[in-house]
Amino acid sequence: MSAKGGPDIVRNGLVLYLDAANSKSYVSGSDTAYSLVYSGSYSSPVSCSLVNGVGYSTDNIDYFIFDGSNDRILVENRPEQSTGIRLGSGTTYWVVNAWVKTSSGSNSLGQSPILSNRSGGPVMCNIGIAGNGTMKYEHYSGSWFLKTGSLSVNDNKWHMLSWNNLNNNTLNMYVDGLFDVNVSSSVVGGGNINPVDIIGASWASTFNGNIASLSIYIGTVFTPEQILQNYNATKGRFGL
Repeated sequence: MSAKGGPDIVRNGLVLYLDAANSKSYVSGSDTAYSLVYSGSYSSPVSCSLVNGVGYSTDNIDYFIFDGSNDRILVENRPEQSTGIRLGSGTTYWVVNAWVKTSSGSNSLGQSPILSNRSGGPVMCNIGIAGNGTMKYEHYSGSWFLKTGSLSVNDNKWHMLSWNNLNNNTLNMYVDGLFDVNVSSSVVGGGNINPVDIIGASWASTFNGNIASLSIYIGTVFTPEQILQNYNATKGRFGL
């Protein structure tokens, strides 16, 4: 799980690691992808179903292609567990890390999603790209809130985006291993802390762009140095 000759990624707390370039995770032409890691909660790697013809690039980078129409990857977690992975409340440590390439973005609720929930509600969050081209975190806390970054990431270039939730109802956003902004992430009501169970789509929309890998960490306190470690361990694949 590292670039050739480079450092390894952080593994502590890693519950999902989907990587289009690893044949143990995905084989071209298949309609199922698999997590590269086990977690303490699941007796087998999480399975993910490619739906509606998600594309796949077989160049030296390897990535999933989402057409912005109806493509999606469903996080199934079956048969041992219910669908999806629970991130937890605003006071739970978690990290979502994704390598993406896109020129899209939207401030509309549920639009331009990278990771979210497929149902109509209750929905905890939508992790994606904002209308101003920065990272965004839409979350529900009595009503919906849109939190955005400050660094442009919809320039049709590869970027590693990291959402690092802390234990004080705030969340740090990072672009290419570097800190961007700190935003609120509070969640009201246990019913709204539902699983994230769909990649490249949400209950309202789909993603227009490419996703090479996506990982989820639960219960791990990430330092800025560890976010940068993950970037350095994987950037070589993208010529960075």
